[in-house]
Amino acid sequence: METYSNDYTKSEDPVLWELHKIRHALTIDFKKLTIAEINQNAKKKYEHWEKDRATNI
Repeated sequence: METYSNDYTKSEDPVLWELHKIRHALTIDFKKLTIAEINQNAKKKYEHWEKDRATNI
């Protein structure tokens, strides 16, 4: 994930502040996993999305 500057406050831009909180939470979650585990989880999620898309067409 690319490094970004947090040059705003919650009152200046609430949307970017929420994005900051989400990215921070994801970083904490991903620190616990190996790259292989992250990729495996992403592949499972993608396969699940494909099944959902196929049944909704």
